[in-house]
Order: sequence, then C-alpha cells, then structure tokens
Amino acid sequence: MGFGRMDLRRQRKAIGGYYASVAYMDAQVGKVLTALKQAGLDDKTIVIFTSDHGYHLGEHDFWAKVSLREESAAVPLEYLNSCAFVGDSLTVGLASYQILPQKNVFASIGMNISKIDTEKMDTSYGKLTALEALIKAKPKNIYIMLGSNGIGWLSNDSMISKYSGFIDEKKKNLPDSQINILSIPPVTVDRENLKESPIQNSRIDDYNSELLKLANSKNINFVDINTGLKNNQGKLDIDHAQKDGMHFKKAAYDAMIQYIIKHVSSTANR
Repeated sequence: MGFGRMDLRRQRKAIGGYYASVAYMDAQVGKVLTALKQAGLDDKTIVIFTSDHGYHLGEHDFWAKVSLREESAAVPLEYLNSCAFVGDSLTVGLASYQILPQKNVFASIGMNISKIDTEKMDTSYGKLTALEALIKAKPKNIYIMLGSNGIGWLSNDSMISKYSGFIDEKKKNLPDSQINILSIPPVTVDRENLKESPIQNSRIDDYNSELLKLANSKNINFVDINTGLKNNQGKLDIDHAQKDGMHFKKAAYDAMIQYIIKHVSSTANR
C-alpha cells in the first residue's frame, strides 16, 4: 500500500501495530530465557534468535515487505552483537555515544597503525593490546579502521606494511573470525583548508585505494564507509563533524553503522 494513500491516522496505527508486535515478541523471548534459567539450563542451551529481512514503515511510499530496497534487504542490527571494532579515537566514539557496548569496541585515543601491535588499551578484558583482547573475546566478525590518526605524517607504504602484519596476526590467532577492513572516512572542507595540520581528502582516497588492494590480496572484505559518508562535494558534511573537521558527531556514527549493516559480506558470521 502506498504511503500517499494512507492518512495520518492509518499511518500511526500501522507503525504502532508494528512496534507492538516487536514488543510482544521481545516479551516471549524473555519468557523463554527466564524459563531456561529457572530450570538450570541457561548455561547448557544455545538460543538462536534469527530474522528475515527488514520491514518498510513508509519509506519510499512502501509498507511491509514489498520491495528489495535497502531498508527491507539489510541484515538485522543484532548482527553487531557478533562484531568487534578495532581502531583509534574515531572508533572510541562508537562506545562513547553508546552506539555499541564497550565490550565490542577495541580502540583508544591516540592509537595508530604503527603501534596497534604493542600499545595496550583499556578493554572489557583488562588493559591489553588489541590482539590480546580479541583473542579473549573471540568475536565472529572483526572490523578494523586504522589510518586516520597517522594519515598526516605516516607514508602509505609504512601504514600498509603494518596493516598487513596486523591482519596476518589476526588470521593466525583468530582463524574463525571474519575480518573486514573499513576505509577511513573523509574530512570536512574546513579541515582541508587548515593552516596547521591540514588533511586532504585526495590523500585519504589514495590510502583507501591501497587498503582495497590489501583487502583483495588477503581475501578479506573491504567496506567503503568513506563513500557512504561523503556529501555531494566529496567531503565529510559539517553537520556530521566535530569542530576539528575530522571526528564524528553521533549522526555520522549512525550513518556509518547503517552503511556497514547494508554491506555485510555474504561470508560474514551471522
């Protein structure tokens, strides 16, 4: 049924009914989990909660499951529970803005690719290196975003060499984890034009091209969030950026996560 054919009352009723059904299903799952715990079976039982594709609630004038548009084709957000995100201060924001639980974030302010193997960070598993913490967490899927801190002074060759070694260690120690490389995001036009510490989007694009080649050589997934975050001028939108023109506001994190969800590899661990 087309969005334009429904008056406001019917739209609200349809949306309210959808949320009511979600709340009802959530309550039933809670009953199952409670019963398992009361029976002493919660530590011996694997509970699998799965879903099909999404549900239109008026987007593109669609309702329900009637199209292959991204809103109804993307995987559920529950997928993120199986993911670990590794990176620098940009990745820290995923936990700071409560986009993801802290246990899913393996990042620290000031981290860069040259010291990701050696510098310890605060994690839910203690103060450990990223690899040490990941080994304890054993995530099904790992997303790595490194390079923004360093793009202004480290060479592509040195960063890609370090990146390659970091991925090899992940593959060796976490053979069952699906590894994904995230491109590093764009910066605003104001950051490009700074007199001190400017960063050019062309430099970022060159580095991301090398990351794509690296991903292909390692036979791992590459997720181009850079393209997903660029505005029509090929820059990070100022409404998505902090004053430094590089770090994100919450809206940018929301956009990044939505892009990742819509570009989950067919080989990802669900």
